[in-house]
Amino acid sequence: MTEPYDSKEEWYFSLWLDELDQRGLIEHNKYHPKSFVLSDRVSLPFQRKLKTKIVNEEAFLFGGHEYQADWIIYWSSKLRNILFSDFHAQQRSPKDYPFIANWSEKRGSFFSVIDVKGTYNQNDAYRRFSTDQKWVWQKYGIYVQKIITMPTNKEKPRPAGALFLKTFMPVRATLTDIKAIDKKLKFKYRLIDEFIEENKL
Repeated sequence: MTEPYDSKEEWYFSLWLDELDQRGLIEHNKYHPKSFVLSDRVSLPFQRKLKTKIVNEEAFLFGGHEYQADWIIYWSSKLRNILFSDFHAQQRSPKDYPFIANWSEKRGSFFSVIDVKGTYNQNDAYRRFSTDQKWVWQKYGIYVQKIITMPTNKEKPRPAGALFLKTFMPVRATLTDIKAIDKKLKFKYRLIDEFIEENKL
């Protein structure tokens, strides 16, 4: 069901992207884009004296560190001030939108780098992500955004900022995995056609 994705949450996000892509609202997206190199391998050089010669060697201290995002998305400009705002020209807080976009001079378009998480913080993944997020910003000036897709199935679902609450639910995500019949979801949601109509896209 979720292949080739690493988690059910990533599969949900792919369904959401597919529905936008089918309507021409995404320029390009890539799962597991090129990693960000955050630190290099470190070793110290030294000279080892042998019986007949001196050999240059290295004492390994620690390996390099890279951060692998889940997605990079290049947005259609039609979604500006609907799904995202940029850092420079916004008239509202960037946090008022589901996404905070970066600007690509090379492509001439807005893009987002995404890390998809579940509602449960497994093995302290949120803390590790927060550290990598800061490093990527410091080294590359790129904002990496944590996205939680599906909220908890309650009348007052959490988190309130879950993607499917703030935007729309992909049709496939409203169905059960085995029989593909409607899930019994306790919270209200909208589908993409409603979202498009509300935002006059």
